[in-house]
Amino acid sequence: MKYVFAAIIASGLAAGCAAPSLDVAAAEALMPGAAAPSAVAPVAFDYARMFGQDDRPATDYEQYEVRKSPQVLAFAGVAPGMTVVDLEAGGGVYTELFSRVVGDAGKVYMQNPAAFDAFLGDAVSTRVDGRLSNVVKLKSNFDDLSAVPDGTADRVTWLPGPARTLVHT
Repeated sequence: MKYVFAAIIASGLAAGCAAPSLDVAAAEALMPGAAAPSAVAPVAFDYARMFGQDDRPATDYEQYEVRKSPQVLAFAGVAPGMTVVDLEAGGGVYTELFSRVVGDAGKVYMQNPAAFDAFLGDAVSTRVDGRLSNVVKLKSNFDDLSAVPDGTADRVTWLPGPARTLVHT
């Protein structure tokens, strides 16, 4: 009898832990008028080619391994033609990578709060101005993205810089 009772409890717990089914039609009915996300089809992309030596600051190349940048790009799924919002982008190491991946058909919003000006100096203008034509610089708090048109962002990232990156050995 005690085994039957244990089996009933185990079955109930297993059912309670099961993932609920997703009813897309019901979810859409709850959000009338909601814009569908941009339809950018996933593509196989060779992220490794984004790391070749060129006109980027030498310090970028030093940070790619520490930041695991190739893996981050692949995980984020950034692809040509996308629009990416890079929150608190700092000096723009990832902004530059996103810019190169999305290409001329895409756009990257590089957001930094005004408080970052004190320690960024001219790093943002040096990186972007005259180099990354598909990057739009935003100076706002991270929760004020009014300059990004609604429904246009395919990816929004908030990636820590090396000072906040934990390195596990």
